[in-house]
Amino acid sequence: MYRERSSGRKMTVTVCILLLTVLICAAVFVMFSRYKAHNAAQEAAEAPQQTEEEVRIEAEEEEVQAVIAEEEVPVIAGIPEEEPLSETEVTVVQPQEIIVESLPDIEPENSELSFYQKLKKGDSVNILIMGDATAMGYGASEAEESADGKDHRWFVQLSDYLAEKYLNGKAPYVNSIASEDASLIWDTLALKNNTDTTDYDLILLSYGSNELSKTGLDFEALLLTLRDQYPNASFITTLEPCMHALTTPMEFMRGISYEYGIPVVNLFGYFYDNSKNLNEYLKHFDVHQTFPGDQGQDEWFELLKTEIDKNVEESTGKMEDKPPIDPMAPQFAAMKFLSVNDPAVKRTDDLTYTVDARVNGLAYMVHKENIGDRDVKVIADGILYQFRHPNGILLDSGDYLTLIYAELISENSFSISFSSKEYADGLQGFYFYYPEE
Repeated sequence: MYRERSSGRKMTVTVCILLLTVLICAAVFVMFSRYKAHNAAQEAAEAPQQTEEEVRIEAEEEEVQAVIAEEEVPVIAGIPEEEPLSETEVTVVQPQEIIVESLPDIEPENSELSFYQKLKKGDSVNILIMGDATAMGYGASEAEESADGKDHRWFVQLSDYLAEKYLNGKAPYVNSIASEDASLIWDTLALKNNTDTTDYDLILLSYGSNELSKTGLDFEALLLTLRDQYPNASFITTLEPCMHALTTPMEFMRGISYEYGIPVVNLFGYFYDNSKNLNEYLKHFDVHQTFPGDQGQDEWFELLKTEIDKNVEESTGKMEDKPPIDPMAPQFAAMKFLSVNDPAVKRTDDLTYTVDARVNGLAYMVHKENIGDRDVKVIADGILYQFRHPNGILLDSGDYLTLIYAELISENSFSISFSSKEYADGLQGFYFYYPEE
């Protein structure tokens, strides 16, 4: 009996607890809802109210967006994309294709113009300087050395003048290959291995102090070699004053220049003719009285400037081809070098070589010694060619260039024999001429 009453009491307590929990949750929910509604009303009250004008504008924008949406073309699936245009059909305008009327017309090709005609038009020019120490500007003060802060070297003054006078401030391209020990023959042979492809418009030549022979053949051979490599070039020859005389080599250079129509600047003659006495004459030179000094190179520049200005004014064209004066000059210019190590050269014993080469004209030997006087003999096509006197020309390599014969004829091969093994060991090679077939 007691247990039944206990169970009934427990049931009653449980139900009361559940009812109390439900009432508490309901009260919490009601309080939360009132709190949320109160905050929303407060935020709405605090938010800025739209004016009538803003409401009207917003309505109009919604109408415009609706019209745009109706006009849009829907994308239909399944329609293939267009093929891209080929490269030939695509037209792309690059910036460089835009024509600027203020730019000057530029001629694509001016190779038909001479050095002087290019200067007259203001076109760029290329200048090559060849010669010995005088051509290098020895004796003149550079800007940091001179009392007046001026660079007195003749070619620097010339470059500055051409830039200012003709080239709108742009300096010409000037390449000097002059060297202290250079000679006409050295430079002619060096040009045979030349790789400079510059199209020179003017070549300035200044030789004399290292020339010990008559040099008629040598100077003409150099001119022809240069004309072959630089057919568009004009020339100007300067006769140096370094020997304090108009030497025989200079006379030959002057005569050949006149024959080829090449202007000549007689620097020695100018110094001599414009000096009343020895002291005035020596003022043109450096302290060693060897090379033109500042005054001398200033005057050299002035002479060149006058010559160039005259030819520009006259619009002088390119040089005309002239027949050679010395028939051996074209041969010298066209000679080819054959090394002693070439397969065509075979040493048959301690004294003798056989050379498989065709020769018909000039033939030179390159040897470590200046040999002659029966020290060498050559047999070609059954003919003996024997040296009588040493006539070798010292080359920049330290070897000697010795004439074998001016008209050596060898259809297939020839032999060369020396008087000793030592001499045979010193052979370096040959320069030959054979006319092109």
